[in-house]
Amino acid sequence: MTPQISPIASRYANAFLDVIADKKAEKAVASDIESIKSMYADSDVLADFTKDVTVSRADQLKTIDALAKKAKFHEITANFLKLLAKNNRLVDLVEMINAYDVALDIRLGNTVVNVATPFPLKAAQEKKIKAELDKALGANIQIVSEIDKTLIGGVVITVGSKMIDDSVKGKLERLTRAMKSQSGTNNQIKKAS
Repeated sequence: MTPQISPIASRYANAFLDVIADKKAEKAVASDIESIKSMYADSDVLADFTKDVTVSRADQLKTIDALAKKAKFHEITANFLKLLAKNNRLVDLVEMINAYDVALDIRLGNTVVNVATPFPLKAAQEKKIKAELDKALGANIQIVSEIDKTLIGGVVITVGSKMIDDSVKGKLERLTRAMKSQSGTNNQIKKAS
């Protein structure tokens, strides 16, 4: 599902993208963002650091500066991370990255489609879903996958405010509602008899 993005994260992301566009640094910064995502995925160290409210802003700035230098981040990326540290927003780094991804997709004219499944999609499954949605929507589709074990089976596809729920959970909920509404009708028939 599309991650919840606050208006503040959206403003930061759009300002970040404006600076990137002004400096024509799209490729370099995109590479930096992928590196940050990998750092989060490969280890809890960065996540733990950004969420630790006991670390002073000065220490956050020093650490972020050292991280940016070691990772050889573009100056724009380094400055963005330092701005987050200065404004006590490092705790929202994941949300900021999500906001960046969404804002970038909007600027590129991509349609973001959320696909929730109870298990990770295989590459062939995702490719098939993307091809079908590209054809159905007539747009360049970017799939955001989410694992939701409560779905039991099937898939829930969300595009903007429209949702296609073809999950086992959704089908069971619809069946339950139908049976309850039928039960009310049966009671009325019995009372009339």
